[in-house]
Amino acid sequence: NMILNDPDFQHEDLNFLTRSQRYEVAVRKSAIMVKKMREFGIADPDEIMWFKKLHLVNFVEPVGLNYSMFIPTLLNQGTTAQKEKWLLSSKGLQIIGTYAQTEMGHG
Repeated sequence: NMILNDPDFQHEDLNFLTRSQRYEVAVRKSAIMVKKMREFGIADPDEIMWFKKLHLVNFVEPVGLNYSMFIPTLLNQGTTAQKEKWLLSSKGLQIIGTYAQTEMGHG
C-alpha cells in the first residue's frame, strides 16, 4: 500500500511517449526506486525483487541486469578479488554491471 499510494511511484501512460521519453521515464523511475530502497533500508535480494516488481509495473528497468544477473553471478561465481573489487560498488550503483554470454546461440 505504501508504494501504491506514493506519488513518486505513479506511472505515466507510456503509449503516448516516444522511445526516448520512455527511456527517460524508466531511468528516472529507477533512480527513485534506488533512493526509496535506501530510504526504507531494503537490502535483502528477495526484498529488492518484490520492491522492484511493485515499483516498476509495466516498466523495463534500466539497471535490472545489475540486480538480476550481475550481482548474483558475481556472488556465486566470482573470485574473492572480483567480489572485493566490484560487489559493494555494484550494490550501491556506483557502477552498473551487466551480464553477457558468449556461447553460440546466446546472442
